[in-house]
Amino acid sequence: MNILFKILFLFVCFSFLSCEKNTKENIDFNVDLKITDLICYPDDIIHISFLISPANGIAPYTFKWISPDTLDGSGPFDLDIKSNLYLHAEVCDADSNKIDFQYELLKDTIDFLLYDYRNRFTGLYLCNVKYNSTENNSVGEFITTTTFYKDTIEISKPADISMLNISNFPVVSFNYKSLSFEAYHTSGRFIGDSCIHIYYFMTPVGSFNWTYDGKKLK
Repeated sequence: MNILFKILFLFVCFSFLSCEKNTKENIDFNVDLKITDLICYPDDIIHISFLISPANGIAPYTFKWISPDTLDGSGPFDLDIKSNLYLHAEVCDADSNKIDFQYELLKDTIDFLLYDYRNRFTGLYLCNVKYNSTENNSVGEFITTTTFYKDTIEISKPADISMLNISNFPVVSFNYKSLSFEAYHTSGRFIGDSCIHIYYFMTPVGSFNWTYDGKKLK
């Protein structure tokens, strides 16, 4: 009888400890949202890059997305939104612990100045400059000369969110989809952290153009 009692006592204790362990795991298991990029564009579009990261559970994890139901897994995800973004997913670990993950990104709370898409392009660029001039000389011949030198230009943001300002040159319109910009007698394009900018004009006595090929200074 004593032996049976001891076995039952040990079984109850073991069960209690097991329940306590599972309860602790349930409490510790959580899911974090990590936003890796947030950009505000001029046509009222917000681009967001994010992933959800389970922690303190037992891998592998399974994900059932309820909103948006087109998502799969933990990410990373890239979405373009024009209104509030509501995220809802059920996340389970290998021990059947479940998290009901919900998050809402309110569009009106996003700081458009902070997340202005032009921020990644503004700054100083150290440029290799190629200057071509074609001019009519004293005997009526057009002579082209080419000069190479270095110069630093600054790209900044005017009030108009679709525009960029380039020091010593016109304010230009910027197309964020093609990463290109243009204005009267000037055009250019961003490639990674580099910028190519061409400025040109013509007069009755000749033509002149500058090509700025610059890398952004950190």
